[in-house]
Amino acid sequence: MPDNMSTVERIDTIGSLLDKLTDAQGRAKCGYIYIINEFLNKIREDVIILEDKIKNPEVQIELDDETVSQE
Repeated sequence: MPDNMSTVERIDTIGSLLDKLTDAQGRAKCGYIYIINEFLNKIREDVIILEDKIKNPEVQIELDDETVSQE
């Protein structure tokens, strides 16, 4: 699972995997469930990070090679 995917790309991928999951059987079904779970965990991490940034405006945000403080 690529770590460089955006949250929206992850959600779109989960939608595709859910379509495949309905037709899958046996080990393939287990594999799709595992991958979907991994994507959901990454989305959960993204949301937690964003919530922390919103709650604490003094958090430093890194943009490329520059660090910018929110004010």
